[in-house]
Amino acid sequence: MGEPTDQTEGRASDDRIRELEAENARFKAILAAEGKLALFGGKLAALVALGPGLTASIHRWLDVRAEGGELPRLETAQVVAAIVRRVLAVGVLGLLLTALPMLLLWRQNVLIERQNESLIDQIEQERDLTNAARRAELVATLYDRQSEGLNGAERADETPEKSPLKASRRARAEAARAFYRLEKSTGNGEPDFAGVDLSWVHLEGADLSGASLMYADLSGAFLAGASLRRANLSGAGLWKTDLSGADLAGANLSRAVLVGAKGFTEEQLRSCLFDDNTQWPDALREVAASVLDEREAAERVDAVFDGAG
Repeated sequence: MGEPTDQTEGRASDDRIRELEAENARFKAILAAEGKLALFGGKLAALVALGPGLTASIHRWLDVRAEGGELPRLETAQVVAAIVRRVLAVGVLGLLLTALPMLLLWRQNVLIERQNESLIDQIEQERDLTNAARRAELVATLYDRQSEGLNGAERADETPEKSPLKASRRARAEAARAFYRLEKSTGNGEPDFAGVDLSWVHLEGADLSGASLMYADLSGAFLAGASLRRANLSGAGLWKTDLSGADLAGANLSRAVLVGAKGFTEEQLRSCLFDDNTQWPDALREVAASVLDEREAAERVDAVFDGAG
């Protein structure tokens, strides 16, 4: 599977992300220092060009506006008139001395914004590459096989020692949990384990809610206390699977095989969805048939009321 290479590439990608973040931080620090210098220069130029009294009045006016307040119109008019008189007195040169540091500060802000956007894009691209590499590694762990697999007779008598998969049971269990978390965190939709072989793995308490496990082989798996709410288990093999305390509310068990399932209760049966092709443990076959009849009768009643409406 090339696992060492995948891990090395993953570490290299993580290192690249850290380098980009460090570069972003250094750039911010440099521009922040230049911004402070430009602001100091602007204040100094304002003091020279406008004088301390008028500069203080302008700062007060700006502070009030920043807080959402508003100075009396007369005071505002006085500030504006004082600025006009001062500009006429000091001339164009004084105006440029006042405005130049402010323009420099604006330029620095534009550069910060552009650089940050570029670095953020690079960081996101590196994270996408890291997630893609990690996903490929997990998929390989879950699906790579040693051969074409066991034939039907061997599958019926399969034990953990006869699994055709390359990865161990423990590695597959860890990969299943990690794959679920990765798909959820990256927003790729509900995790898809269709056709996966998770036979005999330990997934006690695992969160697989909403996952697609269509035609997955969960024979002999340990799913006690696991969350399988709204999971799609249609066609899944649950032969001898331990489902003690598992949450199956809203799970789709159409065509699933639960013959020999352990710890599966009537309460769990009533909480999930199934059809005539679902195969149950012997003790629950009559219950399943009764529940199916009840649901079909309720659907017919609903259809009558919908037609009458």
